[in-house]
Amino acid sequence: MDPQLSRRVGRLMTTDAVRALLMESVDRHLAFVDEVSRAESFDTLPAWVQGVILEGELEFVAYRKRDPTRPAGEP
Repeated sequence: MDPQLSRRVGRLMTTDAVRALLMESVDRHLAFVDEVSRAESFDTLPAWVQGVILEGELEFVAYRKRDPTRPAGEP
């Protein structure tokens, strides 16, 4: 597991992008977590997982711009 990737994704676990996986199915959400936990780096992730992460990061940045007083670990 890549610790940097783990921290990167950990910040995003409450974003709509990641929560949508759980709404789709528990198996899809678990597949996402499994892929992230086994990855050597972001670049080695499947395209669909990279897409979820990038979407979550965009959401996170947009939210932080609206409410910069939020602690860094919260979306």
